[in-house]
Formats: sequence, structure tokens, C-alpha cells
Amino acid sequence: MSHFQITSEERTTDNGLSVRAEKGVLHLRLNRPDRLNAFTADMANDMREALAEARDQPSIGAVMFSGAGKAFSAGIDLEKANMSEKPGWFAKEMREVFHTLMQEMVSYPKPIVCAVQGVCAGGALGFVTSSDIVLCSETARFIPAFVKVGLVPDCGTTWVLPRRIGRARAEAWALLGDDIDGVTAAAWGLVWRATPQEKLQSEAIQTAERLANGPRVAIQQIRSLFNASENSSFSSALDAEVEAQVTALASPDAAEGRRAFLEGRPAKFGVSNEPRKAKRNDRHE
Repeated sequence: MSHFQITSEERTTDNGLSVRAEKGVLHLRLNRPDRLNAFTADMANDMREALAEARDQPSIGAVMFSGAGKAFSAGIDLEKANMSEKPGWFAKEMREVFHTLMQEMVSYPKPIVCAVQGVCAGGALGFVTSSDIVLCSETARFIPAFVKVGLVPDCGTTWVLPRRIGRARAEAWALLGDDIDGVTAAAWGLVWRATPQEKLQSEAIQTAERLANGPRVAIQQIRSLFNASENSSFSSALDAEVEAQVTALASPDAAEGRRAFLEGRPAKFGVSNEPRKAKRNDRHE
């Protein structure tokens, strides 16, 4: 990945990741349709490198994951992983590659949108739970799958799922491994919205572009607040909100937002992505 530049022309790595940038969005498409986009450690490393390359590019304000063909992803490629013969090697790979990717997605400074069609199984649920906004087709199939092959959930799903859909639902779903469709996933709160298949890509792209062209400082602070809230007290959350608000108020986008509100027009964000430094007295106003 690092040996070619991210451009508007879609390019596919040898490991099956298609990459392009358009209208402020970095598009990362899992492109192994013959394997239902099952991902390998090499593909995951490509994702990490693409995210790293786009991290500080001001022209890119959001990321969108999608899958080629009929599926989003069948999860980690079990044939490539070769877990039964080298379980110690697989554990090392999980920690160093897949777990690192999930953590980098959660802490990434730009919002991540995920569009899920068809099958989303096993470790691919990690993409869903590590993204900020997930849209899926009504006919998408979410499958924990792990128990059906004698394995346990990974990629952070045992931590995130109970927080998204509740302990009772998450544990029963993991123990039974049953499919749920996109409509059920939305009703459970696993995803933000289920949409007809023919509208999925356009709605997901529109969502990513809205984020990419929104007030970036505020968006980054909102994501950080929600991430921190998972393990914070209410009083800590209140304090964090004040600090984040001070940071947001110091941004040019906030000034534009106030002007637009008073003038009765839509705000035009993107004047600058760098907040001015708050004066010492700002925090006491």
C-alpha cells in the first residue's frame, strides 16, 4: 500500500483491497468476491497502511468500508489462517494485526462509515462494531458463526456487542450463532439503518460525504466523547464535554456555524481544519 499514492483512480492491492479517494472520502473496498471477501492478515495490513496514509491528508475527511460482490465479508479467511496447525502463530497474528486494526479504527481521527450487503460473518462483525455509522441492506445476513466452527468470538465483539445490543441478546446470539437479517440488526441497534439493497451504496456514500464535508473538529470531538463514555462516570463525561466544547468553539467551523445560523442559511464548513488556540480565559467564560 505505502508504495502507491491514494488517488481518485481505484487501485487494488495484491491482497484484495481496492482503494480510492473521492469527494473527501477514502473508499476501502474488500475485493475478494470469490472468497466472499474473507480477509487475511495481509489485507488487514493493507487497510492499516491505507488508513495511515490518509490520516493526515486534509483532503480526506471520512472513510468508507464496503465489500465487492454479493457479500460484505465472511470474516477471517480460515484457510489462510491455518489455525489448527499453528494456533500460537495465529494468536500472535490476531494480536499484532487484527486487534491492532480494530483499535486503530476506533481511535482514528476521521469518522468511519461501513456499508454491509449480503453476508457479514465472524470477525467481519469487528468492522461493524469498530465503525461510527453502519448502514446495511435489509437482506444483509449477520452471522456470529464462531460457535458453529468450534471457535469463540474475536475482533472485540464480546466487549462491544453487549454495549450495543445488550448482554442477553449478545450472549445468546454468540452461543447459538444464528443469522439475523438487516432489519433485525437495525432493530437491535447493531447498525444505524437498514435500507433496500439498491439504495445501500448511494446512501452510505452520501453519509460518508456529509461527514467528510462537515465540521471536522466537532466531529472528531463527538467521536472521542462517545469512545470515552464507555468507561467513564457521568461527572467525568460532563467535564469531558466542556473540554471538547472549548476545542470546538475555537475552530473556524464553529464561527461559520454561528454566522450561518444567525443568517438563516446552511453552514459552509471546511474553511480550516485547524482550531485556533484557545486563550487562557476562554475556559472560564
